[in-house]
Amino acid sequence: MAFNQALRLAQNTNLPGFIIMSQRWGVGATGAVTSTGATTDPGRGLQLTRTGVGVYTLAFAPDSSGGTSSVQAIVHPIVTIMDSVVPTIVQVTNITTTGFTFSVTTTAGVADDVSNGGMICISIICTNSSVLV
Repeated sequence: MAFNQALRLAQNTNLPGFIIMSQRWGVGATGAVTSTGATTDPGRGLQLTRTGVGVYTLAFAPDSSGGTSSVQAIVHPIVTIMDSVVPTIVQVTNITTTGFTFSVTTTAGVADDVSNGGMICISIICTNSSVLV
């Protein structure tokens, strides 16, 4: 039997009913992403996949019983690229209730992967269906 626990409010928040989820991923030679510390890291609640050149999709990771978090909707995604050799621009292209897609381009507007050894850091502000107050 799975144990379900609601996500907690962010510390010092003035936004009741909202939570912040954050995670970072390392980037390999072909733009592939790896969670820090493990190939998959469902314990943090987020999973990131590369779906094409410079295109990445973030989704809520299922727990061990196949369920997803109690998050209802993404209000605002924040994507930061660190340690990339090529200067990049990030554009969020599609936000849904289960995640979002973003593209990475060079400053010249050409689709490009994050450089090998770079990091993708994501924080999302979400509404929570069962916030603990």
